[in-house]
Amino acid sequence: MIHLQIDLNQAMEFDAGQFVMIQVPGVAGFRGWSMVNYQRHAETLNFVVKKKPGGGISEWLFNNQCEGVEVELFGPLGRATFYPSLAKNILCIAGGSGIAGMMSILSRAAQDGYFTQYKGDVFFGVQTMKDAFFLHEFSQLRAQCGDKLNITIALSREDAPASALADYPQLAFDKGFVHEVAGRHMQDRYQNVRAYLAGPPPMVDAAVRILLQARLTTDNICYDKFS
Repeated sequence: MIHLQIDLNQAMEFDAGQFVMIQVPGVAGFRGWSMVNYQRHAETLNFVVKKKPGGGISEWLFNNQCEGVEVELFGPLGRATFYPSLAKNILCIAGGSGIAGMMSILSRAAQDGYFTQYKGDVFFGVQTMKDAFFLHEFSQLRAQCGDKLNITIALSREDAPASALADYPQLAFDKGFVHEVAGRHMQDRYQNVRAYLAGPPPMVDAAVRILLQARLTTDNICYDKFS
């Protein structure tokens, strides 16, 4: 996983949760990446990119000196967006690099003091602690937003080590697939909720099933599924 920043030729307006399509020199086609950051009139876009064996753009990023290279952008795109006027509790379920768009949503919500009035529940799924990232940023958000924002790291292959509990006391940890962990923690807590999902398609599909079984309406389940 790498953190990537793209400096724009001109400022871009985008909504929290959106993505752009990116094309790099020498690689055919575009790849969709969700923005991590949120600023009005953004002059830079931040991303997290997971190394995908055989992926053209992924291989290019990880195997080349990319600093200063000009890339082509198309966007912003995407409907899984957040606005402070939403007036609902927020549920975010993300796997791996799918957390990127959620960070943009949380950033805007925190900037607007959204969690002084509404609740937020974030479930971030990775396989092991060594795969986890943004833990420091999550802790800062939790400290900034208070008890109405709860963040749980779901580890599918191991229990959280004692060192993680000590290093990140603001966060919760649980074992299991992220959609299953979210389902357990959110039981009977879906009143006035808007859910945002992102991650591998099987994870998104499984999360949608859990939310529909919990009687969350389809207009309150938001995702842009990438294959």
